[in-house]
Amino acid sequence: RDTDRSRGLGDVYKRQVQALICEILLGVEGSQWKPNTGDVRIAQAISYIEDHCEENLSNELLASRACMATNSFSRLFKNETGVTLQKFVKKKRIDYACMLIAHTGMSIEEIAAKTGFSNRFHFTRVFCEIMKVAPGKYRDLFLFPPA
Repeated sequence: RDTDRSRGLGDVYKRQVQALICEILLGVEGSQWKPNTGDVRIAQAISYIEDHCEENLSNELLASRACMATNSFSRLFKNETGVTLQKFVKKKRIDYACMLIAHTGMSIEEIAAKTGFSNRFHFTRVFCEIMKVAPGKYRDLFLFPPA
């Protein structure tokens, strides 16, 4: 049991560190970042996703912004980043949500809306899938870490 508990505490601290890193990185001005992809269309899409995570970011919209067919753009994005376009969008939304949860008094419903989710139930499901903890529990763990 002690091993399980200490492993659980390690996960909690890992998530707290991830949230702090996320907050720091979100504060860095965009012009200071160099894209980690050789394709300018992918770099522009990543920048757009980061700046518009509260909007509907469909594959079709992102592909049209890159002047490419949807399937071709999705394939290029996966080849360049190693992750599918919608997984990337979800992860960026959850990263932003972690920062909002940890550093604002916004409700889960407000955070869900601010990060582009249709409702708090869908937000909670995706948050749990990525962070392995519910958003309310994440806030509790972040604000009141176990001693």
